[in-house]
Amino acid sequence: ITGAEYFALPNGPAPRHKVRLWEKWRKAGDIAIRRESSGFENDREITLALREPDLSKFSAKEIDLVYKVLRFCREFTGSDLSFITHMFPGWKLRREKETIPYSIAFVSTRKPNGEEINRGLEVEASLA
Repeated sequence: ITGAEYFALPNGPAPRHKVRLWEKWRKAGDIAIRRESSGFENDREITLALREPDLSKFSAKEIDLVYKVLRFCREFTGSDLSFITHMFPGWKLRREKETIPYSIAFVSTRKPNGEEINRGLEVEASLA
């Protein structure tokens, strides 16, 4: 939706320019960052919106997708979400700090059927 470039980090994919954007928005008074001690090794960082979103920039489908993702994520801890992102082919196929291309979203994790395997073998043979 945002067109942001994502890259692989140890805890999962992340927007490459998140830190710069968050700092820009914090200075503009659009967000505040609250750090909470989790009692574990890593403190929790919570981003708080200080203004209403401008939804005119998004289509109804995009807004619906954001709400669906938020509802899904609400059920999990940060560690849970990190684990889930480690199943994503884009994260698995990249080394740390490498860009994850958008096209990787079309890579499936399901096993190919016989017809797909045969087609792949045909393409491979034609390129040999």
